[in-house]
Parts: sequence; structure tokens; C-alpha cells
Amino acid sequence: MIISSGFFVLSMKIIPLGTKAGGSAHIHRYPSSYYFSFENEHCLIDAGEGVQFQLLRSGLSAHALKNIFITHLHGDHVLGLMGVLSNLSSEHRTNKLSIYGPKGLRELIEVLCRLTHVEFRFNCDIYELEEAFQGVFYTSNCITVEALPMEHRIPCFGYKITELVRENIDIDKATDLGVIQPEHFKRLKEERFCTINSTNITLEEILLPKVTPRTVVFCGDTRPCTNAVSIAQDCDVLIYESTFADNLKTKAHERYHSTAKQAAEVARQANVTLLYLTHISNRYDDATPLVEEACTIFPNTYLCKELEEIIIPKHSL
Repeated sequence: MIISSGFFVLSMKIIPLGTKAGGSAHIHRYPSSYYFSFENEHCLIDAGEGVQFQLLRSGLSAHALKNIFITHLHGDHVLGLMGVLSNLSSEHRTNKLSIYGPKGLRELIEVLCRLTHVEFRFNCDIYELEEAFQGVFYTSNCITVEALPMEHRIPCFGYKITELVRENIDIDKATDLGVIQPEHFKRLKEERFCTINSTNITLEEILLPKVTPRTVVFCGDTRPCTNAVSIAQDCDVLIYESTFADNLKTKAHERYHSTAKQAAEVARQANVTLLYLTHISNRYDDATPLVEEACTIFPNTYLCKELEEIIIPKHSL
């Protein structure tokens, strides 16, 4: 069980809540949903049916959520969304919640609210991305989120979450240059330089080297495509669908999905660090063969396991 000790989480982590493809219910897997947390940023990526139950089982709180990012509007990715929103309202949430996704998201939520007589008691801001949108659409004090269209039967986005790396002062360097008084640091922060004993000191002179930001990519549902490789380039963790084994690659292509081997090829081309397979068809009670298949192309392949944390460690200098 994952127990959250509050809404501020120092480590960057992903908790898969649902990892199955569409279709009938599966005794061991729920439809697509993932919980991302880092510092004061908590968000859902997709909200398939049963997401509330998985949140309860994991010890995570929907009240901590600041944002929900929907990859596309197929039912196995959104049918749990209204339950989350309705219960947040009935439990007297007051903090704003923002929801991002493709066009049609606003209509979906508004129609369900009207027909089920739900009135939100909190500000629920809905942002629709145009079908061809690409680029950064969300920035907070600790992350940015970027979208790129994938290749699916309906508009679908891949999302890339990137850590915002802060500037950190090297205290030893600062002391050596005479930067010791609080007003010195205040001036450097505000104006990026200060004068000490007739010598101009710039902020850059006393900063520690910047570490490479951590990145996590969720590709939603997609055929293998250039945009999938592009958005996943050099990321730490790629969460990528592997609906079928490679012996069903024709079926995968027809249904705008990917095989495990194709997922591995995307990871290899994108030079990712770790690949996690998800969106597993119900035909595979045991997904181990899919991982084994992918490992022939990309050895650092793992299976997303529901309620098991994926922790992305901080990069060293």
C-alpha cells in the first residue's frame, strides 16, 4: 500500500492505477489511469473506470489533484472522470481543478453534469487542445507539460512532463567572493548581480552546475509514429502502450495500437532510459511474454504494475 504523508512529495513518482486496454472487465487490471506526483504537483493522466477505487486502495487522495490530463476520449480512458469530479464536489472541495484534453472534453463533462444534476462547488477549468496542437501548455513552479499528437483512431495526445530545475547557489563559492550578507543574496536574486568591495559579482558566478531535468512521457494510445519518438526523446521513463504481441501487429495497425516489440523500437529510437509497457489486451492474463518480446529490442523494459510506484531518481551533477 502507498501511504501519502501529505500533499508535498519530494521524490518524482508515477503510480499506475489502471493498465488494461479497452474491452470487458479484467480481474487483475483496471482501465487506463496514472497518478503523477512531484513536490506540490499531483495530477492524473487519464481516468478510466474504477479510478476512484484504485485511489482508495493506494492511499492517494483525489483532493490533492491540481490537474487532470486526458490523452483521448475513448471510454477506457475517461469513464471514471465524472465520478472523481462528482465526489470531489460532494466532499466540499474548494480548490480549483484544471482538466486538459482534446476537443470534446468540455462537452462530455457538461453533458454528464447536466444529465446527472451535478453542480461543482469548486472552480473546474477545462482546457481543450486543438487536434494539431504541439508544445508546452502547462507550467507550474516545478514542472512543465508538453503535448504532441499521436496516431490513433480519434484525436489523441502524448504528454511529456519535465522537471523545472531550480538555480542553486554554491555557498563555498559565494563565501569566497564575499557574498555573505542577506542583502547580497537578495540583490543577486532580484538583479542577478551585486557590487561587493567595488567588485561586481554576477549570480552565474556562484551557481552550482544545473542538473539535467527529469522527464516522464505518456504516449496514450497510438501506432508507432515519428511524434512518439520525438516526444519521448531522451526521457527518463516512457509509459507506452503494448496492446498486442508482435504476432498480432497487423491487428495492432488496423486498430491504431502498438505491439510490445514496436514499443521497444520507439524506446530504442528515442534513447529513453526506461520503458514501461501498459494498455495490455485482456487476451494476456500474464503479460510476461510481452516484456520478454520487448527486451529483445530494448533490454530496459518493464511492465507497469498497478499500485506499484515508479520512482524517477534525481540526476547527479
